[in-house]
Amino acid sequence: MVLARILQPAEFGVLAMAMAFYGLAAVVSDSGVGTALIQRRNITHEEESAVFFFNLMSSLLLAACMLGIAPLAASFLRHPELQQIIGMLAGGLLLGALGSIHVSLLTRSMQLRTIARVNFWSTLLSGALAVALALWGFGVYALAWQFLVQSFVQAALLWTWHPWKPTLVWRMACLPPLLQFGWRWMAARLIDTAYLQVSNAVVGKVFGANDLGLYTRAQSTQQLPTTLLSGVLSRVFLPAFSEASGSRVRLANALARSSQIAMMVSVPAMLGLALVAEPVVLMLFGPSWSFAAELLRVLCLAGMLMPLHVLNLSALLAQGRAGLVLRIELLKKCFALSFFSAACFHGLEAIAWSQVATSLVSFFVNAYCCGRTLGFGAWRQIGSLWRVALAGLIMAAAVAGADLLSPGFAPVRLAWLVAVGIGTYLFSCLLLQLASISQIWSAVQSLLRRPTSS
Repeated sequence: MVLARILQPAEFGVLAMAMAFYGLAAVVSDSGVGTALIQRRNITHEEESAVFFFNLMSSLLLAACMLGIAPLAASFLRHPELQQIIGMLAGGLLLGALGSIHVSLLTRSMQLRTIARVNFWSTLLSGALAVALALWGFGVYALAWQFLVQSFVQAALLWTWHPWKPTLVWRMACLPPLLQFGWRWMAARLIDTAYLQVSNAVVGKVFGANDLGLYTRAQSTQQLPTTLLSGVLSRVFLPAFSEASGSRVRLANALARSSQIAMMVSVPAMLGLALVAEPVVLMLFGPSWSFAAELLRVLCLAGMLMPLHVLNLSALLAQGRAGLVLRIELLKKCFALSFFSAACFHGLEAIAWSQVATSLVSFFVNAYCCGRTLGFGAWRQIGSLWRVALAGLIMAAAVAGADLLSPGFAPVRLAWLVAVGIGTYLFSCLLLQLASISQIWSAVQSLLRRPTSS
């Protein structure tokens, strides 16, 4: 937020171009073996060490590839500073590999408080440094240093707060069973990441760094609550779904309960953010980012269904259906590329609307496959969520009406609309007898009671 008031949209756009290369390399370096560790019922320390050294070696190779491609990327995208920035992100890739096994093990044991502490302190320290560098005139390099320092602090804290250490005695034979599951999941993630990062690079090439900065700012603002929620969902429910995978009925019931809990958070968060997009952008980022509010409104509609995407795919992974997940991603990205290609001729708002269309199609594809394997398909999922949708619509109507009476000063307007939205939504949930409120509170209490170390 502070950085957005100091730096210009174009500088964030340049970083987004560089992140396209990092994002692809990060997915390939893991190769899905981290997720395989979470999904498997029993693992040995030798397998964990094999995964650690595999990630480290693959990250080293991919970091070298990033350094090699950096001059070409800088020339093609016409931003010379990209060469140095991509090099700095390559360093972050290596640092990330040092802590990747710790994150997998913490996720497997559902020690989410430790992960949250690591993310909090790494974000705080790297953010403070980035603000100082931005004030000293470092420009886009302040953002690159923020990423590099955040990766270093994360790795250091993970090694400090988690007792796991690798053993130098490990066998390559440990890897093939993990890679058999992992490569399919890695390929699915790679397809998804490639679409996201390449589409951002195309926006930067076609519309320029300034417009890319505005688009990615709207995108990151929308993704802040959904990424947080999706991260918790995947870390909590993949292990939980794996435990229930022996029974088709138990897994379907777990998916139904988790979907209602997740959407009770996602629907008000995304609808509310869409309705208050203008005061949020003006208050947090300043008037130079005002156009991002228009994009944010649309992208919130796309992000509303994100928890359902995560949960449906987690249910399939819990059944060991990584190959099916890969085929799903290929199909979804065919639709996504079609929508994106058509939208590129009509500006940034059209591209944002293409994300809404992609999200809707993706839900039906994901849910159809869950229907085939669990008997809990798209229409049953929609039917189980009608009360949540109605509560969200009541809240949206109340906030839209309250906005007609709100003052013009952005902070006061935002506080007024948020208060109306929260009050109306909670009242609607009680009126509609949504039991998931108590379930959400119980889940939060359960997470807070979990130990922070093993």
